[in-house]
Parts: sequence; C-alpha cells; structure tokens
Amino acid sequence: MKARFRQSQLTSVPISKDWMRKCNGDFVPSPTRDAEIDGMILDLFSIGVSLEAISRRVAVRFPDRFSEWQQALTRAGELSFRYSR
Repeated sequence: MKARFRQSQLTSVPISKDWMRKCNGDFVPSPTRDAEIDGMILDLFSIGVSLEAISRRVAVRFPDRFSEWQQALTRAGELSFRYSR
C-alpha cells in the first residue's frame, strides 16, 4: 500500500495580524495614496480619456508622486494593460 500525503499551502505561509485585521468583514478600509491614484486613473478609463490626458491630470493632482506627466503615464499604462480591453 502506498502512503498518501495531503499538503496545504495555507499553513505554509504565516498570516500577519495586519492581514487578518484588514480582511475581517467589519474592517472599514481607508484608501492609501496609491489607491487614490489608481482610482483616479480607473475612473478616467471609464469615461474614455486617453492615457496621455489621464497622465497629465494625475501628475497635476499628485505632483508629490509624479514630477512629470510621463511618470504618471507609466502607471496608467500598467493599469491599462491590466484592466483594458
């Protein structure tokens, strides 16, 4: 008779208290700066704005993160690749 082993990935990765807190059903999330940026980009996707125009608006709104609009274009391009058709 062959031995059979069952392994679980769940027990192989330690779960942090912060992860458990943030995934709890009663947790009320507060968006990070990155979430605000991504949210703005995704909102502009949904109304048909070009990536360049999005990037220029994002750079104006978040000058502390993007000193030039081309930096924001990298971020918008990544999200476009991930979420656009």
